[in-house]
Amino acid sequence: MIEDFRTDFGRYRDLGEKALAQIPDAALNALPSGDANSAAMIVRHVSGNLISRFTDFLTTDGEKPDRDRDAVHRALTRSLAHICYHVGQIVLLARMHAGSDWRWLSIPKKKEP
Repeated sequence: MIEDFRTDFGRYRDLGEKALAQIPDAALNALPSGDANSAAMIVRHVSGNLISRFTDFLTTDGEKPDRDRDAVHRALTRSLAHICYHVGQIVLLARMHAGSDWRWLSIPKKKEP
């Protein structure tokens, strides 16, 4: 079970890194709208969340008192879902910034004839 989570975390990290590599440096902190988050802000948020969740995991980490900190499977599932959500945001921002230079991360979209 843990190896499955590790594999999925790695897949999403790879997607996020490939998307971030397509954002020009000058656009990493660009806000798509006034109250939105930049790609750099999302990366800092996810990083802080992972550090909080997995430092001294199950003993003194940043887990909320109303959650069952011994339910490792639930904690990993929540964390993976959280990362997937934010990687999707990063991919969308990267596509917006890359424009026609976008390199697909999975199966390319079909071009109309």
